[in-house]
Amino acid sequence: MALEKQLTSAAWSGDLDAAKALLKEDPEAARHWQPVMTAAFTGSTEIVRLLVEHGADPNVISRNNHRHRPLHRVLEHKKTIPKGPHHVETVRALLEHGARIDLRGGHGRMTAPCLAAVGGEIQFLPVLREYIEDWDIFTSVALGEADRVRALLDENESLVDAVDENRWRPLNYAAASGAGRDDAEVAARLEAIVVLLLQRGAEVNRPPPPLTSAIGNRAMMQAMLDAGAKPGPGLVNALWSVDYDSVEMLLAAGADIRHPAVDDTLSELVQYGTYNMARFLVDRGANVNAVDDHRGRTALHWAAVRGAGKPFVTYLLDQGADPSIRDRDGATALDIAREKKRKAIESMLLERGRGG
Repeated sequence: MALEKQLTSAAWSGDLDAAKALLKEDPEAARHWQPVMTAAFTGSTEIVRLLVEHGADPNVISRNNHRHRPLHRVLEHKKTIPKGPHHVETVRALLEHGARIDLRGGHGRMTAPCLAAVGGEIQFLPVLREYIEDWDIFTSVALGEADRVRALLDENESLVDAVDENRWRPLNYAAASGAGRDDAEVAARLEAIVVLLLQRGAEVNRPPPPLTSAIGNRAMMQAMLDAGAKPGPGLVNALWSVDYDSVEMLLAAGADIRHPAVDDTLSELVQYGTYNMARFLVDRGANVNAVDDHRGRTALHWAAVRGAGKPFVTYLLDQGADPSIRDRDGATALDIAREKKRKAIESMLLERGRGG
């Protein structure tokens, strides 16, 4: 195993002594991008310091498709990997050792403050704020700095629809920011920023549509809808968020429940066991026999795949689900029930005499 791989392994396990020994053997191993990226990700602060002191670049870009920088690797939101105080110290260590807060990186090509705000990793914002020198329109919006936003727009009105490398505009950052997650004052400022941007002429339907990021925030959603936002693009996000109120709001605003994207989503909701939302959709007029783009399957097909309970399968049949529809492999729901040994579903379909 090459030394840089051993060093990466030490960074992953947080083994400072092993890292020191490896660097004593070959100090140049610190310059490879993987060890410092891994140490940043795991919050191994002392190893980060050690690597940078031995020549690791705190602004290096990973040589994979993610295009992370160490700072972005720490800040990236992962539901399955909670961040602790040691990660905050890692961010501080990187900044103290030359990590630039204005550089973009990661999937979204965002700056570190914007990435932390959009990901809702608000525990990092205090230390990041200490190092912000250029409060540009995107950073100011994402962090809920309403007064700064107003001043920037007063100075240059074209900033209202400025576009960054991520193709996001200020309105996208305001809608997506989680900076106010646990702070009602910041949350209120973000809502005020949305209103301000719209008043100053922000385009509300330019892709990517900001409404999709505002799902769950009724004030932001209403402001955008009042400004002419098309309700359709946000509907799928609301469905996957299992946000019934937002779905109702978008449908009331004219979202098409028979749109092909909704057809696909209905099948996917059943596929992943989100039966209540699937029922909610059908109750409001979604096509119970819509086939998805991927496999040509209906909700009933996926109920058979999933092994849904009798109440839900009965509901689909009562709503007009057609068991004779064949997917792209030529299989009916009954065929799938038999293949998957879903005896209860097989019996239900046969009892109805509509097994295909």
